[in-house]
Amino acid sequence: AKHGLPRASPPVESAEVMPPRLHVNMGNKVQETNDSLRKTKVVASLGPSSWSEEMIVKMMEAGTDIFRLNCSHRRGGDFERVYPLIRKYAKELGRKVECLGDL
Repeated sequence: AKHGLPRASPPVESAEVMPPRLHVNMGNKVQETNDSLRKTKVVASLGPSSWSEEMIVKMMEAGTDIFRLNCSHRRGGDFERVYPLIRKYAKELGRKVECLGDL
């Protein structure tokens, strides 16, 4: 010992110590695939390019929990047409989907 203090135990001669082998997936949490058990909510914005019936269904199937209706894109009757579609497909898919009006 360089500092002059006695060692608690004699030094041990051993083979080279290898660090543990790491893999990128060791730090990743297992993804919850059951949408009803997820704590995080997925918010998707709806606007002129995404409020077709086909796109609304695709977004729900992809896991959207909340649709944000962007009021800056509102034209006559758009929300009155889109909101019932969201309700209709949420019911058909058995999903609880919320709507958020962004003023």
